[in-house]
Amino acid sequence: MIETNSAFISKVDDETIKVIFKPNTVLTVEDYHKYDKHYEQLVDTSKKLKFLVIVQPGFKMKNKFTSFFKENYRKDNKKAEAFILRDPPSKIFFKVGVRIAKHQYPIRSFESEEEALNWLKKF
Repeated sequence: MIETNSAFISKVDDETIKVIFKPNTVLTVEDYHKYDKHYEQLVDTSKKLKFLVIVQPGFKMKNKFTSFFKENYRKDNKKAEAFILRDPPSKIFFKVGVRIAKHQYPIRSFESEEEALNWLKKF
């Protein structure tokens, strides 16, 4: 497991990364851009990956939310993405973010990690 200022990043399997955003932390664009180096330490990043993203209560993004998803959010390296949103405001931001960040892969939110991982196994 790799710990950053804002998250814990770990390998689920050879093509799935789990990112747990820490409670009451702020994600900066600079920190986000360092995640790719962490992924490289865990899996083969030459192929598209599946992501399980868990958002803890109180998690925030430093930069403007909409510009982050339009300008910085990586979509080219993703096969599928599952979210677990444990913070009510994050559920609203998720719905907006999905619309803003045009993606060509399956994306969905779940209530449990088991449900999310079972869904990701389909891809």
